[in-house]
Amino acid sequence: LNLCGCDLSPIGIKRLCEFLKTNETITTMEMGETQMLADSFKDIADMMKVNNTVDELKIQSSQINDVDYCRLSEGLVQNTGLRSLNIQTANDRSTDEKIKNLCPGLAVNKGLETLELWNIRSNSITETGVGYFETVLRTNVYLKDVTIGGVNIPDGPGTIWSKMMHWLGCNQCNR
Repeated sequence: LNLCGCDLSPIGIKRLCEFLKTNETITTMEMGETQMLADSFKDIADMMKVNNTVDELKIQSSQINDVDYCRLSEGLVQNTGLRSLNIQTANDRSTDEKIKNLCPGLAVNKGLETLELWNIRSNSITETGVGYFETVLRTNVYLKDVTIGGVNIPDGPGTIWSKMMHWLGCNQCNR
């Protein structure tokens, strides 16, 4: 289900998410810039709490705030069907805080295998943000692939990046 360019209203998103709560056929959902308004992330999170058929979710938006990441995290806590989550943003300046808000759901999710966070702005994720992921990967054995765009931190031996990659490697080998 590709909704990019559909220009759905917040009410349209709400109705779609209500439908997807009982859906058993749609496995991929892609949402673009125009849909990400007001309470859209609450509706998406509520849908994620009960829908285990959608296994790939792509969100492209420049309007994702800290509360939106908390809502997505809440959806991830209860969801076991989602295998891939891809979030693309353009103007996140405090990305480390947003990652911190997403991590509680990532830490306990029992299905997500691939996480991609893309940010057009470089250096938007610091060593602190990568540290949050490293902590998640210590407990979440399901997450096997993390791609983070917009990172410019040291990646040599002993760095937080190398620790995160160590835990990803453990997950890929089904520790």
